[in-house]
Amino acid sequence: MSDQAFADGLGAISVTGATVRLDFVVIAPAETSGQAKFAFQQRLIMPVDGFLRAAAKIQEAAQALAHLVPPAAQTVPAPAATEPEATLAAAPKDKARFP
Repeated sequence: MSDQAFADGLGAISVTGATVRLDFVVIAPAETSGQAKFAFQQRLIMPVDGFLRAAAKIQEAAQALAHLVPPAAQTVPAPAATEPEATLAAAPKDKARFP
């Protein structure tokens, strides 16, 4: 197994009990339309406390990057129609899913 994995982004985030599942996605061409879409690549499963620590580290990195990138380059383009949305979906008791 490789020590590294590549992802173009984060798809769904699911919380079940004391674990968080992060689905990483890559951009793949659509089979029929030729338009790119996101495809599942790999899942990372971690405890909630580990996820919260990782989220804090990611926030620190984002803030540091904001100071390095010129203001004009900080605008984020609108997501494509095929990009996973970050909304809370209905989930069974003790489970939350963020597609």
